[in-house]
Amino acid sequence: MSDSLSISTAENLREVFIMLTRGSVEAMRPVDMTPSRFRVLATLHGAGPLRMNDLSAMLSIVPRSVTDTVVPLERQGLVQRERDPRDGRAQVVSLTPAGRATYDAVSAKFFAAASEVLSVLDDDEKRQLEGLLKAVRDRQPTNGKPSQR
Repeated sequence: MSDSLSISTAENLREVFIMLTRGSVEAMRPVDMTPSRFRVLATLHGAGPLRMNDLSAMLSIVPRSVTDTVVPLERQGLVQRERDPRDGRAQVVSLTPAGRATYDAVSAKFFAAASEVLSVLDDDEKRQLEGLLKAVRDRQPTNGKPSQR
């Protein structure tokens, strides 16, 4: 691939990323949500209750950062922490009913915004884009996960 094609591709990716980011910010704003807090909600929504250390590993962030992210969510009533019955030193974090409702509402708004951005593509182009994005993600040395921070 020539350098000019790489630059063009990178610029197009950046512009689409900005469009999608706007949609996500607009979806999170009414519920005082940040991207990092939403990642916690999304992870708990997909995986169910997790020990804090397991949540840290799934998010690929240090445990202290998970705590700093979970505390405001707990204050908002979106997650709850309880002692792990198998290990009293550990805590398990889970979504509350309000956390599930917030996740569902923000997700619906984000996916609607993303659908609008991608509405210019036909179904075949969307499938092709999905395949290419998965290939880029899956072929990274970190298997698509961000590096430990």
